[in-house]
Amino acid sequence: MRRRMLVVLLILGIAILAARDFANRSPARTDPPGREIRFLQFNSLDPLLGSPLAELQNSIDGISEAALRGHWFTASREQEELERIWLELKSQKKAGLEIEQEITR
Repeated sequence: MRRRMLVVLLILGIAILAARDFANRSPARTDPPGREIRFLQFNSLDPLLGSPLAELQNSIDGISEAALRGHWFTASREQEELERIWLELKSQKKAGLEIEQEITR
């Protein structure tokens, strides 16, 4: 009788440990390695100074930071500012290719 009770308790203990391990296991990844999204947090950004492209980059940085923090009103306001800066850049008399090369740099 004691032998049966010991075997039953041993099997029950193994079943409980297996169920706990199964419940804590993370789901299998379906994405190939290197294709997952990684969110990175850098130190606060110092605004760039001096050119219209710096204003453009500062506005993009402001949108990104506001979106990461969940401040959607601020992100929307920054997006409007980004649009204004972009329209100013487009209306300048520089050739389009020169502006694109500056943006790429």
